[in-house]
Amino acid sequence: MKIRLLFFSIIILYCMLLQNLRGEESANTASFLKIGAGAKATALGGAFVAVADDASAGYWNPAGLAQLKGPIISLADRIPEMDTNYANMAIASPIWHFGVIGLNAIYYGVGDVATYDDNGASTGTLTDREAAVILSYAYNLNQLLLGINMKYVYQEMNADDVGSYNYDGIGADMAVLFKVYEHLTVGANFHSKFKMTGDNDSGVVNESPINIQAGAHYKASISRDSLLNFMIDLNQTKAYPLMLHFGTELILYDTLALRVGLDDLYAETNGANIDHLDLIKHNAKPTIGLGLKWKIGKNSTEPDSNQSAIIFDYALSIEKLGMKNFFTLAYQF
Repeated sequence: MKIRLLFFSIIILYCMLLQNLRGEESANTASFLKIGAGAKATALGGAFVAVADDASAGYWNPAGLAQLKGPIISLADRIPEMDTNYANMAIASPIWHFGVIGLNAIYYGVGDVATYDDNGASTGTLTDREAAVILSYAYNLNQLLLGINMKYVYQEMNADDVGSYNYDGIGADMAVLFKVYEHLTVGANFHSKFKMTGDNDSGVVNESPINIQAGAHYKASISRDSLLNFMIDLNQTKAYPLMLHFGTELILYDTLALRVGLDDLYAETNGANIDHLDLIKHNAKPTIGLGLKWKIGKNSTEPDSNQSAIIFDYALSIEKLGMKNFFTLAYQF
């Protein structure tokens, strides 16, 4: 009864925060963090808040780390395009009976971008380097999982005509994952507002607005080792339109996973003078992908044991500017 009361309290709190997010406008920064983390989540259209069951959980919902039975490490990358580079490293491990800790590092870079003045004359080139380090902690309270993040974000821009600028900032996340019953899980992740200030005299301050993500994950059993999963996420950033994310996953014999999703589907225009269907048409990103798991050694008969495995995930995001390919290679101890 107490767990149910707490769950409904969380839902009410989320609704109150969601209402508050529709108020004053705010600038945005650290936009590279919107790329995501991990090919599995990408293939599911970013609908991963109520799933969060791999090393990338620290990015999507740190409470999900409490689901891990053993250490896991993963490396994710994206095929370089248009002089951009992206990489993600994540590691997580239970610490006896004190919960689970995780570390997520994300890098994004753009190099040698040609710049011009108002008259069209060349002013040289621009390079941009951005990185984030996310430290996570999660604890399991039976049906209710709790998680927190501390994150450090850094950006360095260097332009031939104006010189070098560095910015950094610290932020925090709070998250929950609630197992309503065996086949249904819901989750939410609250990202606090944080500012990035520079080490120069420009006086420029970049600000990342408050953001809330909430989702649901339903599992339909096909057989003992096969599942059909459905996911949906809501993503609300202060003063920005509400966005939806959808994903579906077919797992066969706990070895092969086939995934499809729909990313960045706008649910509203937030008062903008633009047709809603045009907004959806130009921003929604279909995604597809697959996952392979190679189990190593003999599975233990202990109910809470974790079998070692090598996991490979691939995702293809179909976007207006082209197709983006993501890969993740993980080892589950």
